[in-house]
Amino acid sequence: MSTEHLRYAHPLLIMHLKCLFGLILKHSYVPEMFGSGVSIPLLKDKSGSVHDMDNYRAITLLPVISKVFEMVLLTVCEPVLESDSLQFSFKRNVGCNDAIFSPKSVIKYFNERGSSVFLTSLDIKKAFEHVHHCKMFKSLLSIGVPLIVVDVLSNWYSKMFCVVKWNGSLPRVFTVGSGVRQRSCLSPVIFNMFINAFIVNLCKRPTVCPFYCMQLLPYM
Repeated sequence: MSTEHLRYAHPLLIMHLKCLFGLILKHSYVPEMFGSGVSIPLLKDKSGSVHDMDNYRAITLLPVISKVFEMVLLTVCEPVLESDSLQFSFKRNVGCNDAIFSPKSVIKYFNERGSSVFLTSLDIKKAFEHVHHCKMFKSLLSIGVPLIVVDVLSNWYSKMFCVVKWNGSLPRVFTVGSGVRQRSCLSPVIFNMFINAFIVNLCKRPTVCPFYCMQLLPYM
């Protein structure tokens, strides 16, 4: 099913989706297929080796109706999904340029006043794939996300499975036990909330300059 099926469907479909989403929230239970994903590996560097696993980037296709439900959850939780002002990734009106400008400005400020600057950069490799689900749900509850929504997400993430499409064939299905869902509307926001605790705690340290730059290139 594609977005065109929903866009050109009979208006009565809206009522069916409303009933479905209402039942999901009421019973904290999502359909099994909501957790499915089909990953298609794409070659990053065509001049590189096709036998190198690191030379591939997976694009995951998700059920369209599940994406619509994600947008509903985003609308419901929008008032509490606010991250620190020093968080630059996956936010409106800010991006990589702001993240690059900020450290340059800080370094320039101290250098012009005769002070040395020591900068530590932390590169979290494949950060989206290693998010601990229980800790993620705990972070969402701590910022005020309704329990009913967290219960739905908990049920949803317990059913995540994926299959890699290769040369037109679909091999054995495997479960996904960690990380946020790729290509999901919710994943960037959830990850921001998960990582925001690190930013807040870092800024509270008296021995650390109250500056933190979070820069992640969106690949989802």
